[in-house]
Amino acid sequence: MAHTYSFAVGEFNCTVISDGVSEGDEARVGRIFSAMDAEAYSEAFRKAYGEGGMAGRSMSTLLVETPDHKVLLDTGLGQDAAPTGGGVFEGLDEIGVGLDEIDIVVISHAHGDHIGGLTNPDGALNFPNARYVIAEKEWDWMMGPEGEARGEDDYSRSMLAKLSAIEDRLTKVEDGYEVLPGITLLDSPGHTPRHTAIRLDPNCEPLPHPLDHNHHPPTLPPLTRTTPLPR
Repeated sequence: MAHTYSFAVGEFNCTVISDGVSEGDEARVGRIFSAMDAEAYSEAFRKAYGEGGMAGRSMSTLLVETPDHKVLLDTGLGQDAAPTGGGVFEGLDEIGVGLDEIDIVVISHAHGDHIGGLTNPDGALNFPNARYVIAEKEWDWMMGPEGEARGEDDYSRSMLAKLSAIEDRLTKVEDGYEVLPGITLLDSPGHTPRHTAIRLDPNCEPLPHPLDHNHHPPTLPPLTRTTPLPR
């Protein structure tokens, strides 16, 4: 059974859908936290996970249902990642939402754990009735002549195929683009050149959503028994 959690933001019904767990060793996870001092990172990782240990990263997507639309924020790793990943599809089925009902897919950035679910293992679109939205500079970073998806490795070829499949349904946008009233894209570069965050504000207190947020022991201050936990 997939893990889902639903909550309301004004008139929007939002559902967090677990996509599964991705594991990485010290070197792989270290690429995510490359801004850290290498020695300090290595010491913290081994303290948290042990020598030669693996760190698990939970992954999820967010479905936003407005009165008239179903908007999926990122698509997860895709069915090829089963059984540890690709849980988005089981989650959508669990809450009674068909893939053909998704009419907008927002891509926060073009990493495999966010665009892997664009197509199924046969290369067909998983969301055949959707239009797709991505920051223009993020698209250029991946798909330009020297883009990340132009490499000769298997990962690059896979990303090229998935992004090429949506090109004729794609809207490339700038900072502040309003997907729908109450759903706004916010430029948040760093993780990738034009990583995008989301603000949900359907006539209520705004809810920001960073879309890709890693929190591992190596990046957090050490907790002791005398450290008060946040409430």
